[in-house]
Amino acid sequence: IRPLYETQKRFGLFMKENNWLANAERLADFNLALDWNHSRSGYYHSEADESGFSNTNAWEFFRKGMMISSLCASYNMNLLSLYDDALLEQTDKPFWVATSACMRADVQERLVNFVQRGGQLLLAPLIPYLDEDMQPCTILRDFLGGATTRKCEQSYPCANVGPVHNVHHSALWQSNTRPDEAITLATEERSGAELAWKLDLAGGGRVIWLGLHWLHGQHEHTHMVKALLNEMGCDGPIVDCSNPCIWTSLRSDGENSMLFAMNLFSSPQETQLQVRQNDGTTLEIHHQQFAPMEVKTFEI
Repeated sequence: IRPLYETQKRFGLFMKENNWLANAERLADFNLALDWNHSRSGYYHSEADESGFSNTNAWEFFRKGMMISSLCASYNMNLLSLYDDALLEQTDKPFWVATSACMRADVQERLVNFVQRGGQLLLAPLIPYLDEDMQPCTILRDFLGGATTRKCEQSYPCANVGPVHNVHHSALWQSNTRPDEAITLATEERSGAELAWKLDLAGGGRVIWLGLHWLHGQHEHTHMVKALLNEMGCDGPIVDCSNPCIWTSLRSDGENSMLFAMNLFSSPQETQLQVRQNDGTTLEIHHQQFAPMEVKTFEI
C-alpha cells in the first residue's frame, strides 16, 4: 500500500460525511476564460510574433498573472471555456480573458454576444485580429469600433492603473485607435500614453481593454485587480482574507455551505477571514493559524 492511499482514504471519508459537496458549486466573484488553444500553443505558437505576445505568453499570463493575483486579492473565480455557449448565461459576473493576437472566429463572436447581452468583459493585453490559423479575423476589433494597439516603447515606463501607481509589468501596450466613447483607465506616466480604457455599451454591456502583461509578484497587482473588478461592478470579494498567502474556496449546494482555506506554502501562516452572507451580514472567522500545507474547513 502506497502512502497516497492514506490521503485517498481520508478524502473518501470526508466526502462520505459531507456527501452534499458532490452537488455543490463554487461561489465565484467573477469568471476567468479558459482557452484550450493557448494550453496547446507551445507546439505551434510559442514564439512571439509581430504583436510581441504569443499564445504561450497568454497561457502563462492566464495562470501566473490573472489567476494568482486574483487569488491573492481574496477573489474566487470559476473557469469557463471560451468554446462553450454556457458562458453566455453568466452575464451576472465579470468575465476576464487573457488574449494574444489570435482568437477563433466563433470565440470572438461568442464574446461579442456576451457583451450584447449585458456582460462585463475584460481583455488583456491585446485585442485579437487573427484567427487560429493566423488569418485576419477582426470580429471583436470591429465590434469595438476598430480599436487597435501597439507596443509601448517608452524607456523605463511607469504604469498607473486607476488609483494604483507604478504597477510592475512584463510588457505594455498602448492604445493606437479606440472607440470615441471610451474612458481612459490607465496611462503611462511619462508619455501619457493610454494603457487601458473602458467602453459602456447600450444594454448594460461593458468592455475594458488593459494593455498590461504581468506575472504576480507585488501588492500593486492585487490592488489593481480590486480596482478593475470594482470598475466592473464587483463589490468586493465574497470571502475576504487578511493574508494573501491563504487562498479560499466557498462551496454551496443552496442549503449547505463550506469554506475551504488553504495554506499551499511550506511555511506556517496565519490569517483572519470575513465571509459575506446572502442576508448582507458578515461572518467573522477570527485569528486562524495554519501549519505548512494545511487545509482547513469551516461550515458556514
